[in-house]
Amino acid sequence: MVRIDFSAAVAEKKITFVPVDRIPELLYTITEAVDFQIELKETTLMSDRRIPRSKNVFLLRLEEVGMACECMVVKTSTMTGLDALDLKNLLEGAV
Repeated sequence: MVRIDFSAAVAEKKITFVPVDRIPELLYTITEAVDFQIELKETTLMSDRRIPRSKNVFLLRLEEVGMACECMVVKTSTMTGLDALDLKNLLEGAV
């Protein structure tokens, strides 16, 4: 069995990333562009131990351009697994 932990953080004042659940009314404070940090950790669960498989960290920028929304993704971690294009395709499929 594989466990996947997902965490998302949003840039605050272009200095640091803060978890999205700590910012009340996030949707009402976003203007034309927002920067996120997405972290995906995979762990193999066994009956006697847990083995880390991968940790993928992405920087994501969403920007409103007219009536459309542009999505730019950059992978910052060097581990194998998802790449930036895979995450972008997952996000486009969710919308």
